[in-house]
Amino acid sequence: MGRRKRLHRIGLLIFLSLLFPGILFSPWKNAFPQEEERILELFLDSSPISPMVNTPWTLIIMVNHPNPSSVNVRPPDIPASLHMDRVRIEARMFRNERWTQVEYIFISRRAGAVSLEPFLVTVPGIQAETDSISISFRDTPVSTRSYQPRFLWLGSVTSLNMGAKSELVLELTDWNPALDPPSGIFQGSIPVNAIIDESIPVAAGNGVYRYPINVIALEGDSVNLEAISFISGTYSLSIPALRIPVHPSSPVISSEEIDTASDDDLIIESRILNFPDVQGDVFFIFQGTHNRIVSDIRILWDEGRRAEALAEIRRYERDSPAGPFLTALRSEMEEALDLGFTENERWRPLNVHPLSWLICFFLFIFTCIFLVVYRPRRERKRQSVTSSLPGGFKGTLVLMLVIGLAFIFVEGGLRRLRIIPLNQAKNAVVLEQIPVHRIPDLNSAINAWFTEGQPVTAGDMMGGWRYVESVDGRAGWIPDHAVIIY
Repeated sequence: MGRRKRLHRIGLLIFLSLLFPGILFSPWKNAFPQEEERILELFLDSSPISPMVNTPWTLIIMVNHPNPSSVNVRPPDIPASLHMDRVRIEARMFRNERWTQVEYIFISRRAGAVSLEPFLVTVPGIQAETDSISISFRDTPVSTRSYQPRFLWLGSVTSLNMGAKSELVLELTDWNPALDPPSGIFQGSIPVNAIIDESIPVAAGNGVYRYPINVIALEGDSVNLEAISFISGTYSLSIPALRIPVHPSSPVISSEEIDTASDDDLIIESRILNFPDVQGDVFFIFQGTHNRIVSDIRILWDEGRRAEALAEIRRYERDSPAGPFLTALRSEMEEALDLGFTENERWRPLNVHPLSWLICFFLFIFTCIFLVVYRPRRERKRQSVTSSLPGGFKGTLVLMLVIGLAFIFVEGGLRRLRIIPLNQAKNAVVLEQIPVHRIPDLNSAINAWFTEGQPVTAGDMMGGWRYVESVDGRAGWIPDHAVIIY
């Protein structure tokens, strides 16, 4: 029995010795990995690759752990030039797995290279470090503005007078203030029938320069400034073409010529322009009024007071019942003075609009027809109110005439009774050839020239100066004594 027990013990020992090594080195061991054998993977990314000063730079650390709350990242000491703006931790899908993303936002205060020590990443039971990080921040580039300079013509000079100096303004816009503006633009490009004097450009701020251009027309009916293209620095510039009509100037006697000339010479000079002889059909009712007006105008013209003659005929053309028959004569008078840009006066007989006269005429005709057609029979009794009109035929006629006249005078007279007129502009004629200034000052720039007899619209006054404007757009300030208002 004792021998048999010993054999059983020896067999059990051999079985156990063979069983334990099989368990220790069997494949089942890989199915239960030990915690200390796990590997923590880290991945670094940053953007932009070349960051600028004062702009965000993003650093991303990807950790192969699915639970963001279990991930702890300890950053190294941050250089003083970097400002940590934000930290954000969240789960992300990465490489088809659930990872934890740790995002840092930095802003650099100055340019240059920056080095960051490794970040320490910890999950339960495991630690790992990232690689060191080196990044270079560059300065913010200075914004370069793109300039697009161009030339354009300014001013209201729409015509020139032969031999008189007028000022044009050429404006250069959107020019780089760091560069000198171009000059000598019109050298070699001056028309043969004019004198052009280009002044130094004047800075007007915000890259705007203005070139005062003095022009004197010598001959022809227009001054043509052709388009000019040239290169200044890196810019290709062009000046638009300009065509300005030219009016022949009436002869003007200088003070020296007046001193040296005899009385007979002056009389001959003042009578060079003969009074136009215009024959036209005049309605017989207005024949006498027309002849009287023409006689008065002729006297002023022959005395050399041509501007006053034009003012008078324009006043009669506007206010007189014979006004429409004076238009042809007035046009001939202005043509004799080389005034090509004028317009006719609006006819308002007795200062009443023609429409009012027309309404009154139709009212009178209607009244006559009404009284003739509906006149009550004499044999009817006067007691019948429905068949008789109060006052009879004559009374009704007088009543309608009174209503018509009242309408006319109210329409034409209320304007004169206003304390402040609705339109303060007045019709006027220039007495002599005179420059038109841009502002009420003798030393100011000249916009245009007006010749003797030029019809204008007179506006505001300021210190002995009056603002005037012609029908062709020339406008400015002239002395008040140089115009006659009609």
